[in-house]
Amino acid sequence: GVWIGMIFGTALQTFVLVYLTWRTDWDKQ
Repeated sequence: GVWIGMIFGTALQTFVLVYLTWRTDWDKQ
């Protein structure tokens, strides 16, 4: 449904953002 798509999309965006931030911080150390 629409809600599932919205929730999944938001969760995916958040996950990608956190992953990229974590990976960048990991590379700096």
